[in-house]
Formats: sequence, C-alpha cells, structure tokens
Amino acid sequence: IDDTARLGNGYSLPLGPLREPLASIRRADSLLMTRTQCAQASQAYLQDIIKKAKTTKTEVDVVVQRLTGMTSFKEPKRVSFLADLKQKPVLLFTGIGNPQQFVASLEAESITLLETLILADHQALEGASLEQFKEKWMKYGKPLILCTHKDAVKLHAETLGEMAGFIRCVEFELILPESLKMPIKRFMGLTQRQNQAQASAELLVTGN
Repeated sequence: IDDTARLGNGYSLPLGPLREPLASIRRADSLLMTRTQCAQASQAYLQDIIKKAKTTKTEVDVVVQRLTGMTSFKEPKRVSFLADLKQKPVLLFTGIGNPQQFVASLEAESITLLETLILADHQALEGASLEQFKEKWMKYGKPLILCTHKDAVKLHAETLGEMAGFIRCVEFELILPESLKMPIKRFMGLTQRQNQAQASAELLVTGN
C-alpha cells in the first residue's frame, strides 16, 4: 500500500483504486506500506486494515524508500550523486502513477526544479510534448533533466538528439523489513523443491 495514496475510497475497480476487495488481504502473508511518512502512524493504519479484514495470520510492516543517486540515460553505467545537483537547477518530466510523490522526494533533497512536466501514467515523452519540452530545455540553457527508469525505457535516443546526453534516471532503494524475509525464504524453498521435482520427472520421461 502506498502511504501517499492508501486505499482511496476503499472500492475496487472501476469505482476505486483496489484491484481486489479488501477481504482478499486474508490470503496475504504480509501487508506492507511503502513511501512511509511516519512509521508509527503507518503501522496503526495497517493494523486497522487487518482488523477490518478479520485476518490473524497477515503480518504488517513498512518499507523504507530513499533516493540513492542517478544514472545517465546514454551511459547507464555512469552513476552520480543527487547531491551534485544542489547548485544546479534541473528540469523534470515523468509519467508515473504518483508523480507528486516523486517530485516531493526530489525537493526534499534540496533539488531546484525549474519546471516539471507531468505526463499521464505510462505516457511517453514524444511528439508535441517532446518538442515543447526541448524548447524549454533550450530556453533554460540546456540543464540536466531528471526522470525515472520507467520513463527512460520509453525514450528513443535518435528522437531526443543532443538532449539525450543530459537526461539522468533517478535511482531508488527499498529497504525490506525483517518480517518479509521469512515468507521470501519459504517461497524460495518451495520454488527450489518444485524445480527439483520437475527435473526428476523429466529424467523419468526421457529415461536418462
């Protein structure tokens, strides 16, 4: 659950943001809150959800997310620090589900955003939007441009031209809670046993 959006109105699609009814949480091993603003408040909110879903086996915890740096669009192995931008105003574009949270995260790092282009979720920077953005980039003296990796995969270097060399993809780091490690280990163990069983079955079929 995204802490900045939470459960919305509590209804499933198309009336609300949920993919399944709230009662489906009873199937879950873990209920996690991402983009947490306050760990204590998030824990209380999750516990209330658990209570309403009438489940006792589902654990709750928070996932800490932080910005760690940025990579060059043209040279992905070229990594730099966000701190390098504190004296260099930048442009930003993004087409993700919760763009305001991304913007707020950058502003929290004391990064000055000259202008921000918010695209629709999954929308690519292309066509008229790209041309208008290029004009702004030229007007501001060709500053660095920030986006997410989700945005970057939709870009085409040949249409970006010179601007491609100024685009940086912001890196995120998620710190998983201890409570999630056991379910992951159980899943990995189950997957390993399934692979071993499949391999044994193939040997029997082939006669090797």
